[in-house]
Amino acid sequence: MSAESGKLSADFDLDQAIYISMPDGVRLSADVYLPPQVRTGSTVPTMLQATRYWRLQEFDPPQSEKNPVVQAFLDQGYAVILLDVRGTGASFGSRDTEFSLAETKDFPHVVDWIAKQPWSNGAVGALGYSYAGNTSENISFGASSNLKAVVPLFTDFDLFTSILMPGGLKNNTIIVEWGNGTAALDRNDVSASDVSEGIVGVKPVDEDTDRKLLAKAVEDHRRNRNITQVFSNVTYRDDICFAHDMNDSDDCMVSPSNFREQASTKAIPSFHMGSWMDASTAAGVLARFTSGETPSLYVIGAWAHGATDDANPYMPPDADVRPSLEQQYIPIFDFLERTMSGNGSAIEPKLNYFTMGENVWKQTTVWPPDGSMKKRLFFADDNRLVEDAPLTSVGATQYEVDFDHGTGSTSRWTTQLGGVDVYYGDRRLVAEQLLNFTTDELQQDLEITGQPVLELAMSSTTADGAVIAYLQDVGPDGTVLLLTEGHLRLIHRKVSEDTPAYATAGPYHSFLRKDGASVPGGEVVQVGFALLPTSVLIKKGHRIRISIAGHDKDVFERVPTTGDPVYQIEHNSVSTSFLDLPVVKRGRQEEAETYMELFE
Repeated sequence: MSAESGKLSADFDLDQAIYISMPDGVRLSADVYLPPQVRTGSTVPTMLQATRYWRLQEFDPPQSEKNPVVQAFLDQGYAVILLDVRGTGASFGSRDTEFSLAETKDFPHVVDWIAKQPWSNGAVGALGYSYAGNTSENISFGASSNLKAVVPLFTDFDLFTSILMPGGLKNNTIIVEWGNGTAALDRNDVSASDVSEGIVGVKPVDEDTDRKLLAKAVEDHRRNRNITQVFSNVTYRDDICFAHDMNDSDDCMVSPSNFREQASTKAIPSFHMGSWMDASTAAGVLARFTSGETPSLYVIGAWAHGATDDANPYMPPDADVRPSLEQQYIPIFDFLERTMSGNGSAIEPKLNYFTMGENVWKQTTVWPPDGSMKKRLFFADDNRLVEDAPLTSVGATQYEVDFDHGTGSTSRWTTQLGGVDVYYGDRRLVAEQLLNFTTDELQQDLEITGQPVLELAMSSTTADGAVIAYLQDVGPDGTVLLLTEGHLRLIHRKVSEDTPAYATAGPYHSFLRKDGASVPGGEVVQVGFALLPTSVLIKKGHRIRISIAGHDKDVFERVPTTGDPVYQIEHNSVSTSFLDLPVVKRGRQEEAETYMELFE
C-alpha cells in the first residue's frame, strides 16, 4: 500500500484481498474495503469481521456486488476487514477445534495491523453474527488497546450448554451436521457444502493468480479436527479443554462464559443481540446483561438465527414483521458512533426485549424485570396443572419414552445452520407422543417473562435417559403452540455444590464428571432444571401446557442408546412435581410498538 504524507495515491485500489502475517508465520487471508474519502487523506475507523465460513466466496460468473452489511459500513465512512480465521478459507494454518484459543490469540495482532495502516485512525471495532459474532466477542478478551467496541450478534455464551450439549444432551444438528459442513468448507469442497448456486469455492487473495497459495492453505486444513471428531466421546464438560485465560493451551476452546473476568477488565463496550426462538442465544444475552460488567446494550427479539426471518409462534410462517436490515443497523451505528472514540461511559446498560403474543417491545435496566414474581403450578391426577399442592400421599403418572418424537426441520436448533426459519406449527398432533399436564382455561391474561423452572420427582427403568420439557400455549380451538423448551440428561441431575461461573436460573448443574450419577432402578430421584428463557403473553381463555419427552430425534443423540425407558412422574404430598413460571405484572416496563421506537 503506497502512501505519501499519509495520503493514498489516486489510483489506489479501495478493494483488496491480501495476507496478514501472524507472529508464528501463519498468514491469514483478508479482504480490505476502504471508503473513497481515504484517497483525500482522511483516516477512518475500521470494522473487523472474523469468520470460519469463508470471508468471501468466488462465483462463476464473477459477482461485483458487495455484501450489503459491508456496503452499509462503507457508506457510513468505515473501512471493513473480512478475515478468514486460522485454518479456514484461504488462510493458512490448522485448528485443533472450533473457537480455538490459537484462533483468538491471532486477533490482537490483526487489530494492531489495522491500526498501523495509513488509512486507519487507530480505532477498530469487531462485528458479526453466529460464529463471527462469537469471534467479535472473543477479540475483546486479549484486546489490543486499539479495539474500541464489539457487536456480537446471535452468539453462544456457554459453548457446552448453549449449543453443543444443552442439558448434557449431544446436539447432533451442530456436532454432526454442522461439523460435516464445516469440514467440507475447510476442504474447499463446494460439492459437499451447503452453498449457493454459482459458488466455485473460497476467494483467493489477489496475488494468488495461479491458486497455488490457496492449494497450500487447503492442504494445511487437512490437519484440522472438526467438532464431530472433538465431541465424539464427550459426556462431561471436563472431557473437553475449555480455556480460562489467554495463557492456556492453544487447542482449548474459547467460551465467553469462562472469560467474564477478562471482559470486565477490558470493559470493551458491546452491543449484544439474540432471540427467544434461536437456540440459547437469549439466555446468553441475559447472562451477560445480569453480570453488568461492561457498558453494553442488549436486544432479544423473536427471530430466526441472524434475524433473517420472524419466528414469533403467534404469527404465520410466511410473516415478515421483523425490522429490515437497515433498521437493525441504525441503533448499531448509533452505538458505534458513541463508542469508537473510546467513550464507553456514554452507554447506559439496557435490555430491549420483545414479548410474543402481546407483540410489544419493552425496555428494562434490571433483570428479572420490575414486577416479576413466581407462579407455581403442581402436577396432578388426570394430567392437570393446578395451583394447589397435592394433599394425598398417592399419585403418579407413567410415560414410556417415544423415540419417534421430534421437533422437525425448522426448530430453534436447525435455524443455527443458517437460512432456516423457526416454525413448529400446531403441535396438537404430537401430543400422544408426549406426557402432557395442562391447566384449566386462564381467567385473565398472563405474561411469562424469564426462565420457567421444572422440578420433577421421578423414577426410571433405565440408569440413564433424557428429560425434555416443552412449555406450550393451548388455544380455545385446541391449537398447541410451542413457546420454549428445556433439557437435562439424567446422569447430570445432581445439584452441584460449586459456585456457578455466571448467574443461572433454577438448580445449578456443573456437567462435570465428579457430579455424574446413574439413576438407581425404581428409586425416586429429583430432576430439576430451568427451561430456556422466553417472554410471552398467554391470553385469557387459553391454557398452559407442560409436555415431557425423552427424546427429540431431529436434534439430539439418543439416550440411552438401547432400551425403552419408562418414567414415573410422582405428584403427591410425599413427592411433588411442579413448574415455576416467572410472571410479570402488566405495565411495569417501558413499552414500544416497534423495534425502532426503542432507540428514538
